[in-house]
Amino acid sequence: MVITGWEPPRRCVVHRTGRPVRGDGLCEVMPAGAGSQFSWTEQLLLLLAVAGRLAWLMVCPLLQWGMAASLRRFARLFPACVSRRALAG
Repeated sequence: MVITGWEPPRRCVVHRTGRPVRGDGLCEVMPAGAGSQFSWTEQLLLLLAVAGRLAWLMVCPLLQWGMAASLRRFARLFPACVSRRALAG
């Protein structure tokens, strides 16, 4: 992974150069009222051809569930900063 953009404390851009996953990622912290909002975006290219695409169709829902569960647990560490709607998932 290579950091291609760095604007502390607000923005980090990375380019993934590994195998079997390549692509770009962006993490940003933006002002939101009296606090802030964190955004994490990934654009990934799987280098596994057709087999990788089929595997991704099966694995993607599990990854989404796992990420949502992790973010809910993380949000519980900061109850004064997170709205109930955000935790509802």
